[in-house]
Order: sequence, then structure tokens, then C-alpha cells
Amino acid sequence: MTKEEYVQKKISAGHSIHFNNGTWWENSKNGYCKPAVLFEEIIPGRTKPQFSKSYIGYNHRIADPSKATGFWHPFILKKEMLDSWEARNLKSKGRKSSIKKGMKTNNILRVKDIVEFKRDLSQLLKSVAIRTQHGHPPEYYNMNNTAWWNTLERVANYTEFWMAFNQEKLAGYICIHVMGNRVVIDGVKVDTAFLNASVIDGTLATIILDLKARGNIDEIWYGGKSDRPTLDKFKTSYGFELIEVPYQIRLLGGAVKYPAMLNKFRSI
Repeated sequence: MTKEEYVQKKISAGHSIHFNNGTWWENSKNGYCKPAVLFEEIIPGRTKPQFSKSYIGYNHRIADPSKATGFWHPFILKKEMLDSWEARNLKSKGRKSSIKKGMKTNNILRVKDIVEFKRDLSQLLKSVAIRTQHGHPPEYYNMNNTAWWNTLERVANYTEFWMAFNQEKLAGYICIHVMGNRVVIDGVKVDTAFLNASVIDGTLATIILDLKARGNIDEIWYGGKSDRPTLDKFKTSYGFELIEVPYQIRLLGGAVKYPAMLNKFRSI
């Protein structure tokens, strides 16, 4: 979808978004903003959110590293790599084998209406919660709890859900944000019962090939550097590169460039 379509769908999903100085801004928390189009590059000083929405501050991606207040370190698959991407051309034989297995043994498709898979998603997310012991406890994903499902339905308004089915059961899924020429990989989940079925390999490769066929994607973002070397290695095996991306934080509605104010207090 276009950037404008993406923003409108986020608004319809209940996100607090406003348009100011040529940019759509989202309140990530009270008094703090970021671009509604994730990781949108903005020239410092050319645009900013309304002061009433950004009295604490705001941040955005910039082009000039010399003006940065910090750096993100995401894994990005750039256009030149995407346009020539083929699983058979990857360097890792193990990765190529896992992709082949994942695409052969799983039925992978983009699901536009997730409602019919509510029970399957409940079971999958419970499985993930039990395995990782992170986030919400397993019982949070019970069918009679509306909180998790309401969140998932809102997210589905502006993201693409790519699901993998194994033996007619939901084995895993990957969510992606498509915003014009930029794509961000977000939710990545796999049921514990299918950890050996190369679910994520098959799904991720299917998504990359689909985005390649669309022909207008400049970059795919897939998380940042982690404390799990195996996860970082997984991403690079697909051709994702760890990139340094400059960003700028401004405080008090843009009046103060971070960390100038903090440095002043440190000197007192």
C-alpha cells in the first residue's frame, strides 16, 4: 500500500495521528511523537509535530550523520539485493536447504481476514508464551479474553499477515508493514510443535520473493542488532546488512536538540 493508505489505516485502527508541516506524526506516548510512517527520513527543522502533541519531544530518521543525536542499527535488505534475490544464490547451504524445506512442507499465504483463524492464533500465541516465558502469560491468550484479539485485529488493519500452515494447522506467521517503498518486518511467531518444520525460513523467503515481484520496494527492515548472535546470523544469511542509521531527538516541541539540554545539566 502507499504511505498515505498505510497512515489512513492506522488512523482507522485507533492510532493517535495528526498531520503537521507536511508530515504525518504519531503519538507514541503522551507528549512524544514519531513519524507515523515508520523510519521516515526527515530534514531537521523542515517539519515538526504540533507542540501540544510533542511538548516532551519527538524523533525521526535523518540523512546527515553529523546532525544525529544517535544511531539505530537495523538489519536492512536494500533494493539492489532485493531485485536480484534468489534463495539459490545465498551463500549458506544450510539456509538454502531450510528455505527449500520450509516452502515445500508448509502452505504459505497472505491472509487478508484473520478472523477465521482466531482459535488457531490463540493456540499459537499460547505456545510461544510457554516456550519463551516472555511477555504475557499463556492464559492471556484464552479465547474469552478480548484484549489480545482486539490488539491483533487493529494491527491487521494496516499490516500484512503471512501465515504458514503445516498439516492443515497454523504453524507460524510473519507480519509486515508496507509503506510505499519501505517494508518493516514486525511480528514473527512459530508454534513450538513446528520448530523443526523451517516455518520462518519458508515464510520469510516467500515474502521476500513477493516483495521483489512488486518491483517498487527500496528497503526491507528486519529488527536490530540483538544479544543473540544466532538471530543476527540468520538475518545476514538472507542478505540483510547491519546498517547505521542516524536519527535525531528534539525535546520541548523541537526547541532543544538532545542531548544539549542534558549536557548542560551534567555540567552544573
